[in-house]
Amino acid sequence: MFFKNMFSLLFVFALINCNKPIVDKCEDKNGVTHDLTFSHHSSVKNSTYSTDTDPSNDLKDLDEGLHRESGEYALAIKVGLGNIQTIDVVADTGSSDLVLSNKSYRPNSSAANQNQSLSLSYGTCSGQATLYKDTIGLECGNPIEQSFAYLASSGSSCPNIMGLGYAPLAQTGSSFFDGLSSKNGLQNLFSMLLCGQAPGSQLVLGGHIKNAPIATMQLTPIVQESYYTVNAKSMSVKDGDDIGSLAEKLVIIDSGTTLSIVPTDIHKAIVSAILAKNPSIPANFFTSVKPSDEDYTLQADTFGDISQLPTITLTLAGKKDSSDIILEIPPQVYLKNMGHNNLIFGFREASDGETIIFGQTLMDNYYIVFDRENKQIGFAPNTGLCGN
Repeated sequence: MFFKNMFSLLFVFALINCNKPIVDKCEDKNGVTHDLTFSHHSSVKNSTYSTDTDPSNDLKDLDEGLHRESGEYALAIKVGLGNIQTIDVVADTGSSDLVLSNKSYRPNSSAANQNQSLSLSYGTCSGQATLYKDTIGLECGNPIEQSFAYLASSGSSCPNIMGLGYAPLAQTGSSFFDGLSSKNGLQNLFSMLLCGQAPGSQLVLGGHIKNAPIATMQLTPIVQESYYTVNAKSMSVKDGDDIGSLAEKLVIIDSGTTLSIVPTDIHKAIVSAILAKNPSIPANFFTSVKPSDEDYTLQADTFGDISQLPTITLTLAGKKDSSDIILEIPPQVYLKNMGHNNLIFGFREASDGETIIFGQTLMDNYYIVFDRENKQIGFAPNTGLCGN
């Protein structure tokens, strides 16, 4: 999700079968474990993939269970002192601000109005916000004093958002991730496991999920420290032809965008490759952009054996003196299940000059580490990690 100075897309869908919050545990530095019956967070220990794999040298991190909500991945935060409010927020790598809507939050006595107006725009949602400050934290770790944008207007369609991007993007003047990391002594990285309709999605601030597939991690440099921008090369059909170049394109990895936004020529090539395998798929399915459009969603049995449809690959630049990395987007991921076997197409055409975005359509197939300290993003297959 992006602010108004960038092209942005936030897709919120009506046809959702939301997963229940993940029941997990919270372990502090002293090893005391707390049952969180109605929450979805945990704090565990782990080792960093880039330097050390000795469990005795593990550093603390904050491991937050995620649940699907309106086509996005959400976690809960605690806001205020005394009369604490628990609020679900979208975990968004495509923005940097903390945004709270009046649909779920009301300022109380601990909230301080900073008397500053903000104009927010996230593609399909926008609104006028007021800058506030309050004590905010997660289930685990120490809370912080944090500035945030409060959408007081009932007409705003924006969800609550926890931006995980870099501080320069923040209209509120501060990054929640930076503040939380500093207060809790975390490593300057976080990792995400997005599982689609399966349970087990997690966000780990300052480290890795348990049993992280470190050995299979492929690394690509972060080329701009605002959005998580990487250097892409091309896309192709697995074991087939190239379907388009992404050279010299701004490419962003964004968990807050449900689909992936690609150039028109690549979009058409992907559609052609799919129709070559199954020409009976209605053409409107690939071009519909809102729930009211014809064939916006189709039942899974419309596609026959989905595994027979082509896998799409994305080539990203590797680290210096390393080979390029190739990431796969199988049909089970780009035909995104929105609940009750209603599938939508995971690619949309970019408007002229629009930023190229790889959202959940890519991310749902990988365990991803946003290693800010070493200016790189790591990808590893999420095989066997989801479903727990």
